[in-house]
Amino acid sequence: MRNVVAGIIAGMLFGPAVGAAQSKEEPFGQEKVETRTYRTPQRLGGHDHIDREGGHRHGHSHGKKAPHHHGHSHGKAHRHDGARSHGGHSHRASEAHDHSGEGLGHGHPHKTGGNHDHGLETENIFGFTLGSDVHPAGSRAMALENVLRLGKRPGRYEAFSQKLEFNYAATDNLELTGSLLGDHHRVRNVSGFDDVGPRYVFNGFGGEIRWRLLDRHTAPFGLTLHAEPAIVRIDEAGGLAGRGIGSENKIIFDKELVPDTLFAAINLLYDVERFKERLEPVEKASNAGISAALTYRISPKVLVGGEVRYVRAYDGFALDRWQGHAVFVGPTFFASLPSSGWISAAWNVQVGGREAVNRRENAETLAAFQAETAAALEAQAAAIAAGQEPLPLPDPPVFGRRGRLDLANFERQMFRVKVGFEF
Repeated sequence: MRNVVAGIIAGMLFGPAVGAAQSKEEPFGQEKVETRTYRTPQRLGGHDHIDREGGHRHGHSHGKKAPHHHGHSHGKAHRHDGARSHGGHSHRASEAHDHSGEGLGHGHPHKTGGNHDHGLETENIFGFTLGSDVHPAGSRAMALENVLRLGKRPGRYEAFSQKLEFNYAATDNLELTGSLLGDHHRVRNVSGFDDVGPRYVFNGFGGEIRWRLLDRHTAPFGLTLHAEPAIVRIDEAGGLAGRGIGSENKIIFDKELVPDTLFAAINLLYDVERFKERLEPVEKASNAGISAALTYRISPKVLVGGEVRYVRAYDGFALDRWQGHAVFVGPTFFASLPSSGWISAAWNVQVGGREAVNRRENAETLAAFQAETAAALEAQAAAIAAGQEPLPLPDPPVFGRRGRLDLANFERQMFRVKVGFEF
């Protein structure tokens, strides 16, 4: 009885469904397919993702052979973090960018491994003034720097120095450089200097350490500490042989005033040098000052601008005794070259300055001159009395003058040309 009741119930439940399926069976190849419209229509040949909360829109264009590009249109600001995105950089809402690398602006192409080429690097675009940018970790570069200094009073003064640099970025914020130094001097009849040259010699070894504390892309401004030590064989000022050690040190600030167009930089300067000429006592000197520069992008690969530098010279490492000061101004130029190359040029002219006057030394020099002149006058009188031709009087001494320029501690003109490339 129990089996009969179960059969009746199963027939009541499944019988109508089986019958309906059999009644709707259609011949093979003539079946009807039910279709429904999708809620979100898709574009032909592509699709569109919209992140409504972040305002981040990716427009994908797919073809059989076409490359895959991302064009970003930002509503709210978004951030790429670490390996989850594109290398850990943030973009403000107004900074639309092109990841294909073809745009100018903030365009930066993607490289293997997620590294970024952020376009223009500011280190060498300001002339003698430096920018804060540091190469990405693992980058290698080579550069040749040439500096020509002309003009001291009186006489002829030429000093030409070269530096061949080999650069390696240890991290994204630390850059190390080793360099070979060359020197050429030609000095004739310059007060306070021995005649030298002309000759070109190997001058020693140098280095460079750049430690970036603030990245200008993510902070209000860039900040980098720069130290440039050197061991030399030739005195930078006088061109005489000896042994010397020194370091050029800078605290570097820079900022992008107008995106990808107008850049500004400020350097705080402090240089020290210890040099010993042959058979002479050790000399210690230092310079302190400030420089500022602006540069403007006139085309995708060319920037022009200007800079001003104020430098004070001292005896001793601790700015012990002031020797003079000078103000330099001049134009700057930067251009990108093929194959990751670049060239930077600057010309500075001294437009103001003053040399310190050592009154004690001048008094001693004047007393010696007066004694020599008195002895020469007596000799002339004796020669005339003996019917001989009198001897000439000694030349008057040249004292430090409070003129409009300081051409004892600094030069009248300075030129800098630097060429480099990355590999």
